[in-house]
Amino acid sequence: MSPEPPQSGEARPIGTAGRAAKRAIDLLIAVPALIVSGPVMLAIAAAIRLESPGPALFRQERLGLHGRAF
Repeated sequence: MSPEPPQSGEARPIGTAGRAAKRAIDLLIAVPALIVSGPVMLAIAAAIRLESPGPALFRQERLGLHGRAF
């Protein structure tokens, strides 16, 4: 008995070539996006730092189980 083809909506495993192609597409999109958005994010962080007395990235101590800080 041969295995049934996947039904609509079911995931099919992809092979090595498919994984390599997905990785290449991911990198072709992500690297230029980071190159373009990186200077913009740095400029925003610098503007925040110049305009407010605190750090550019907000940090807050949180309480976890039994009131322990993390």
